[in-house]
Amino acid sequence: MTAQESYRLALSDYSVAAFGAALAREIRANSPGSTLAYQLLDDESFDHLSTGTIDLLILGRPGPAQFSSHLLFTDRFVCAVAADHKLARRRHISLHDYLRYPHIRIDIERGGQHLIERTIGGARNIAISTPFHAFAPEMLIGTDLVLTFPARLAPKFADSSQISILEGPPQLPELSFYSVWHPRLDNDPSRRWLREVTRASAAS
Repeated sequence: MTAQESYRLALSDYSVAAFGAALAREIRANSPGSTLAYQLLDDESFDHLSTGTIDLLILGRPGPAQFSSHLLFTDRFVCAVAADHKLARRRHISLHDYLRYPHIRIDIERGGQHLIERTIGGARNIAISTPFHAFAPEMLIGTDLVLTFPARLAPKFADSSQISILEGPPQLPELSFYSVWHPRLDNDPSRRWLREVTRASAAS
């Protein structure tokens, strides 16, 4: 309650949308003298973690071996298409159809959703790449594009009058999100508290 810390996190707009507001409220309520800064996850984020210019990464995979990691939560992928898409009336999309149509890819770090490409065993036809989850569903309207999207965010960003949500191919992987930090902060009391509050906010 009396600390005056500066907490800095690098994360995607997905993580901000999923629990960023809850985390901000918790830090404001329990450490009102401290500040919180979010910055967009990018290719330099691990360098920032090493130099101490950020305290915590929120990442869709464990960090490299030289960093500490903790599993925060899991999600799953669904597929989104425009309401007038040929697949829109289906409940599920097969892997054959998934690979047959062009895609919007959420491209957060070094080449996008590597996990999807590795798991489905085939290359998608990527028509549009964007680092932003929030605006991707709107890009579907009036197109034949397919968007692979975290289920937790679909109700927040996909207008049901214009976007249809389908169950994706069973080959799509589970999404696991981790907090990642430098081991020198393992026993730092303030950063340990930040990790605990982040964990609780993500779980809620």
